[in-house]
Amino acid sequence: MKRKVTVFVLMAVVLVIFMTSCLSPQCVVPKTVLIDDTHDNSYNFDGYGVTAFYAKLSTVLQSMGYSVDFTSSAGFVPQNYGSFIVAAPTTVYSSAELQMVSAFLSKCNRKLILLGEWYGYYDNSPLNSILANLGSGISFNNNEISDAVNKYDNSSIWPIINNFITHPVTTGLNSIVLFAGDSINITGNAIALAYASSSAIVTAPSFVCGDSSCNTNSVDFEPDGIIPSIIAMAAESVLSGKIVAIGDASLFGNDLYGYPAFQDFIDVADNEQLLRNIISW
Repeated sequence: MKRKVTVFVLMAVVLVIFMTSCLSPQCVVPKTVLIDDTHDNSYNFDGYGVTAFYAKLSTVLQSMGYSVDFTSSAGFVPQNYGSFIVAAPTTVYSSAELQMVSAFLSKCNRKLILLGEWYGYYDNSPLNSILANLGSGISFNNNEISDAVNKYDNSSIWPIINNFITHPVTTGLNSIVLFAGDSINITGNAIALAYASSSAIVTAPSFVCGDSSCNTNSVDFEPDGIIPSIIAMAAESVLSGKIVAIGDASLFGNDLYGYPAFQDFIDVADNEQLLRNIISW
């Protein structure tokens, strides 16, 4: 009799566990994207503002069924969103904001997309402080990738990147173009997703211009030499979420500069497909 009761109790426990697991909430990530534009990002996107600079980015995301908000209107509340895009902030995040980013990545499968810039124009320290606070193995270098061979529109500081590591973020990509970007370091569990070509080098300017009028003609660049594996894009799983880091805030942007016979940056090569892959990862 005792054996029958014991078996019955065990079966009841197994049934409760099974029913509980079936009723447990699944990881549902909201199809919402928040873009930071309240930290003087990329010097207010060269004065054009985030709405104009990322007009096509917003349209692409909306075509995928995502809503797009900006911190200037929605507030700094990344924990309320599925993805958070931070493009070259020049104002360092406060301790409270860093805690909110941690809270954001502590939720299931949230995505933090960090976009850096070349050092003659921007100091990547604010992005690195975010990554360090998260305990990430990714960091942005203060330099610029240059490629005299694999270059877009005959500009060596617009390197064509086509050396990809197999990953959901790189699926279906043939090439992307960085419109003046820096390289990335990885340690620990971080992984490289894309490398510059073997003809690429990185250069480091002797000072930071600090305003949107800066250009490569006004900066004294010193070549750091050829680096065998220049990382252009990296990813990492942190807490319960994911990070993707790219050294260029322009590759998903609109061409607001009036380059002759030019496409919007997001339309060049597979830049748009890369954005879609990141958001869908």
